[in-house]
Formats: sequence, C-alpha cells, structure tokens
Amino acid sequence: MGIIKIRASSTPGRMLCPSWGHTDNPHNPESEPAQQGSAAHMGIEHYINSRNETGQGEILDGKTAQLHFPLADPDETEILTRMAKNMFYLILERIEEAGETIEKITTESGASAILGDVDLKETGSTEEVILTGTCDLLIKTNRSLYVYDWKFGRESGKTHFAQTASYGLLAANNYGIPSSGVVTVGEAHVRHGHFD
Repeated sequence: MGIIKIRASSTPGRMLCPSWGHTDNPHNPESEPAQQGSAAHMGIEHYINSRNETGQGEILDGKTAQLHFPLADPDETEILTRMAKNMFYLILERIEEAGETIEKITTESGASAILGDVDLKETGSTEEVILTGTCDLLIKTNRSLYVYDWKFGRESGKTHFAQTASYGLLAANNYGIPSSGVVTVGEAHVRHGHFD
C-alpha cells in the first residue's frame, strides 16, 4: 500500500484538479509577494513565540526576516507584523469576551490526519490518504479550539475556506474534539483589518 499526502494549503486547488498539491510538488515561493507574505508570517510567529516565552512579545527586525526572504521589503515586514500583532490581540479579546479561558497558544503547529484508504481502479492498488498542514495560529481554551490562518495578500474578498477547514480538522486530530464540540476556523486578513 502506498501513501498519498495532501497539503491543507492545496485543498482549494484540489477541488478543481485532484492531482494538485501532492507534497512531492512543494510550493516554490520565488515571487516578491510570496516572500513578503512569508517574511510577515515569520514576524508574527516570532512576536507570539517571544510573548509565550517571556510574557512580552518582541517585534522581529525586518532586516532579519529579509535574510531568509531577500525579496521582502524590511519596512513592510515590520508594518505587517505590527498590524498582525494588533489583530492577534483583537482575536484574544473576542475569545475572552465569549467567557473562555485561554490555555495554550501555538504558532506554526504542524499536524497530520489519516483520512482513509482509496482504491485506485487504474492501478488496482490501495493508497492511504493523509492530510498534512501547518496551522499559523492555534488557540486552545477551556472549551474550544480556534485556528486562524494569516493572510497578508493585497487581494480583498478572497476566501480560502477549504484550506482553513482542513486546518480545523488537523487541529481537532492533534488536540481532540473540545468540550464545546466546536472548532472555530478563520482567516486573519491583516492588510484589510478583519478576521472571520
């Protein structure tokens, strides 16, 4: 039996083309916008992780991020990180207003889930299908799980529901179904100032 691995980030494309997004075809972020987004992801991850470790978050110097992503503008990276930081606190505020106690916050949480087996008629073989992915922001409370995907793109109104729903599945598989029975997934569109 073989294994088919599917990246959560490829699920929108897979809905259109089943062969899209196998993990043996990795994403190649060579464009300036892709690298800018990756640098901003690095910035907010650094902020949240330093906050978890020391109680006070640290803004990553944009030039440090540029060492990893040379096409990214360091000033824009710092601006996007600060915008994401503000949105992060709005997300926490909304959770606390719902009367929930935050127990754990993780970033870049890698996970996988076995979806089942599929019989391929063409080859007569059976393949195990595994969903893999990395949740940008995962917040576990006393009752629920919240999963948010940072979106730093300029395009407005685009949704990635299949991707974020996949992250919700991965979070539940990793942490178990919460006592509320609810896993909330959403997108944090940093440039546009909203999360849903």
